[in-house]
Amino acid sequence: MGAGAGSAGDGGAGGFELWAADAAVDEARAARVERHWMRRLAEEEATLAGTLLDLAERDVRVALATVTGRVHAGHLTTVGADVLAVRTTPGALVLVALRSVAWVRPAGPPDASGPTGAAAGDRAGGPRLADLLAARVGERPRLVVRAGAAEASAGELLAVGRDVLTLGLDGGGVAYVSLDSLDEVLLESG
Repeated sequence: MGAGAGSAGDGGAGGFELWAADAAVDEARAARVERHWMRRLAEEEATLAGTLLDLAERDVRVALATVTGRVHAGHLTTVGADVLAVRTTPGALVLVALRSVAWVRPAGPPDASGPTGAAAGDRAGGPRLADLLAARVGERPRLVVRAGAAEASAGELLAVGRDVLTLGLDGGGVAYVSLDSLDEVLLESG
């Protein structure tokens, strides 16, 4: 039998298959390394707002604690420049100042689409607390506002200025509340 093309020892088709297999392994290794470094970069650039926006977009139910010790559970509906909104029940929305967030925990076991590792979101922007409240003035919702250790104030939203919220108190009278001092606002709808 003569020297046939493609035998394992002559560098023919067998050699090409071996080279192709080595190239595929090298390519897979390079892709894993690139994914590792991209994930690492995303983790280093992560922001709280960006991470929460990722959770909101995936409609992940969360538990959230504020620095004042209050805990809210529900779905994130808005993540803005300085605020996030959590729908806790069908009729209640809690606005929490980002600076007042102590921690956020995704509820339930992680699944294929849920969060399982380090924070990686880095986007920012969106509405501000004042914008979200000003958009509701015409509805005159009932609010419960909390600022630090101060007693909560409750009443009807009357107006929102640049840095002040005017609240028609439940017992009569008004309160002028510093928007910058607010930790959270509960909006109750009918």
